[in-house]
This record gives sequence, structure tokens and C-alpha cells, in this order.
Amino acid sequence: MLKRVNIASQVANCIERDAEKERRPVGARLPSVRVLSKQLGVSSKSANEALKILEKRGLVELRPREGAFLKVNLNASTNSKRQLQQVGIVWASRSSGRTLESLYSEAERWSSQVIRSAEEALNKAAYHSVSLSIESGLSARASGILDRVDQLGDNLAGIITFDWSGSREMLSDLDSRNIPWVTINPKDLRSVYNFVEADNLFGGRRLGKCLALMNIKRVVVLSSGPLNEHVSGMEKVLGLYNGYLEAGVCPSGVEQVICPDCEEEDGYRLALSYLKKSARPPEVIFATGDLLAVGAIRACRECGLNVPEDVGVVGATGLQLAQYVSPPLTVLLQPTEMMGRHAGNMLIEMMREGVRRIVGRRIPSPIIFRESLCVPDELRLEIEQQYEREAAALN
Repeated sequence: MLKRVNIASQVANCIERDAEKERRPVGARLPSVRVLSKQLGVSSKSANEALKILEKRGLVELRPREGAFLKVNLNASTNSKRQLQQVGIVWASRSSGRTLESLYSEAERWSSQVIRSAEEALNKAAYHSVSLSIESGLSARASGILDRVDQLGDNLAGIITFDWSGSREMLSDLDSRNIPWVTINPKDLRSVYNFVEADNLFGGRRLGKCLALMNIKRVVVLSSGPLNEHVSGMEKVLGLYNGYLEAGVCPSGVEQVICPDCEEEDGYRLALSYLKKSARPPEVIFATGDLLAVGAIRACRECGLNVPEDVGVVGATGLQLAQYVSPPLTVLLQPTEMMGRHAGNMLIEMMREGVRRIVGRRIPSPIIFRESLCVPDELRLEIEQQYEREAAALN
């Protein structure tokens, strides 16, 4: 037994030296156990134990059914060899001087959840994350991010960024620096590569079909606008119409009210104005943001309407507060956890394989049914099962 451990240690040292000589990059796949045993003239058991020794040293990540991957740069100095490479997460904040840790307001919570999930995936693959923030609206400030990128140098393995004004200029510069990147929710509908986004079109379609099958014809949509600046909201509304058509129902009873912003007061004010002017209330109010929906619930109460008995209300973000509203809010959920995980895994794949383009992924959006909308159990189960099939196909 002692002899086998000595052989395994020697084999581990040999593998480490060979990887260093060949200048394998971080994330490179090592030869399989079978190939290593043949190359080094040892048993498969010794080769396998050698990889486990390298894993304990923090040099290798063993992934079941996939193989062994380098976690650190073996060509770096001894002091830095154990350091983990970093992935920059670019955050466009609403005001300068705000750090990643401080951005947890309800309106921004979904972005925080995407980041947390991406960080979990990156940490499992031995990558640290570092926050690179920029004040939103400053289109020319991509240079500030790039200065930080250049400071990080070889320690920066890749970038995850949300789409913001000036980000496309930055992405072009990242390409010129040969740094892989992934964007979250790109505003350009023509995007094909390097993105992860919620599939709001099919999510809205799922909701529209649900309402149509419930024979709900009068729907008011509170849309944060202008629509050309709120792509996700536009997709939710288009999906809603498509869902009605798919169910064979004309969506002529669907009306839109454009909201200048997406706060509670906007939803309250505009829903209240609509309800007071309307001869009869809608059967459902669908808001493209949860905060708009919360405001709409208050407006319904002030007009003497009960939710969901008189008017059903549906949000479309999935903020934490939605489950604590009275009544708890049904939402078309933004799948933040799955979005972050896929963004992290896509970037890991790009870094390991040395590619700079990978086909983007649209993550299906589930409907979370709560008390603000009455849906028959059979129909609810059907919609939930449809989502589960879509999510399983993506994974």
C-alpha cells in the first residue's frame, strides 16, 4: 500500500511537470486515466490516485464522467500558483460608488440573484469573481472598466456583463484583448452568441394561453415603457398576444397602458385612472413588472374590487416581495438562478475550450401561481409540466 502511494505521488509530480512544460492554460483538460497510464507506464489505479493527489494540491478539478481540468496556471510563480483566476462581473449601477454587495434593493434584486448564481457556478470551477461597476447612462465610461481589466492582466479569465449603454463598445475591446465574455439579457434582439436571457416571449405566450383557456377576454396590460427601451416587457406583451392566438382566441379584449416607469406608484396611479374611467373592470391586470402589479392591487382595493374574486392580478419579475403581498402575487418569473448558472457555465466552457463565441441560451420562464389569480388545478398542472419539460430540455 505504501509503495502504491509513493508511485502515485511520483506520477502526480510527473503530470504536473508535463502540464507546466506544455504550458496548458487554466481549464485545460488533462489526458484520461487510460491515456496517462499508457504514457507514464503505470497502472490505471496509480494514474487515478495521482489525479486525486493533484486535486488535493488544488491544481486539478475532477469532474465525474468528464475528466480532470487544470484549476491554476502552472507556469506562474510558486507564490501565485495556488491563487485562483478571476472572472469580472460588470455591474451598471444607478449611482456611482456603489459596490456589488450594496446593490440589494427590491428593484435590483433579480440582478443580484443572477450574479449570486453565476458566482456559485464559477466558484465550483475554482474561479473568483470580482465586481467591476460603472454608473449607468455613461456610455463613454467603458474605458474605466477596460482600465481595470488591464490592471487585472493575466489574472482575469473572463467577463460576465449586463447589457448597458456603452457595453457593446466594451465587448469589442474585450474581443481585441482575447478575453471571453457573456452578456445577461442583451437588448439587441438579433443577438446570436455569448448571451443568456429569460425567454420572456415564450413565458408571455404561456400566460396568454393560460388566460385564453380560462375564457378570460378582458385583460389590461401595464407595460413599463417606452417599449423600444424595455425589450423584456415588449416580449412579454407580444408573447401574451401569441398565447391567445395559439389557443384559438382573438385577443381583441387585451388593452395596453404604457407606464413611464416601473415603480409601485406608477402601477397604482395608472391602474386607478383606468378603473375609474372604464365602464366595467378587466378580468385580469397583467403588469410587466411586480412593482407595477403591487400598485395595481392597491388601486383595485380603492375601487372596491377584490383580488382575485373581481380582478386577477399577475406580475412578471419574481421579486421576493411578491409572495408577501396581500394576496400573494402570481408572477411570470424571471429565472434568475438558472440564468446565472448557465452564464457561469457558458463562460467556464469558453475559458476551458479557448473559444470566443458560443450560441446564446434563452432560459424558459415559469409561472408561479399564487392567490392573486384563480387558476383551475388541472390547467395549473398542465402549464407547470410544460415548463418542466422545457427546462429539462435546456439542461
